[in-house]
Amino acid sequence: MVVEETKQMVAMGWLDGSAVQMLSIADGTTVSTVTRRIGANKKAVAAPVMVQRYNHAMQAVDRHDQLRVKFSLCSRHHFKKWYVKFMLALIDIAMTNASIHYFFANQEKKCYEHHRAIFLNDLADAMLSDVNWDAVKIWTQLQIFEDDSRPDSSTA
Repeated sequence: MVVEETKQMVAMGWLDGSAVQMLSIADGTTVSTVTRRIGANKKAVAAPVMVQRYNHAMQAVDRHDQLRVKFSLCSRHHFKKWYVKFMLALIDIAMTNASIHYFFANQEKKCYEHHRAIFLNDLADAMLSDVNWDAVKIWTQLQIFEDDSRPDSSTA
């Protein structure tokens, strides 16, 4: 652990399955305890407060990843363009956040075994039901008509 006292900054490394480096201006050098699993037994280990906060936050991140992967658009498809996969990942994150907030507010709807699948299906239906498909069809036909009416560049 390295401490920069004038800027009140702490830098440290921690072995948590793999090496984790941390830099903090919010946590000091205060020591607390974290539980480590050694085989089938749990053991309390002295660790800086920032490690305790890191472990608490990582549990939420891991749970979010578990929820996101089950109905992921991003991880099931491959694209040549990186930004397409990136946009699908953002959509995955948004849909996961929406389901978390929805079921937080509506606990009674979480009683079904496949409540997230039902939520995502309802979300897709709601998004598609507001689209005026006749207007989309007319717009597409106009685009095709405009493309056909342009002079051919090879004859010019």
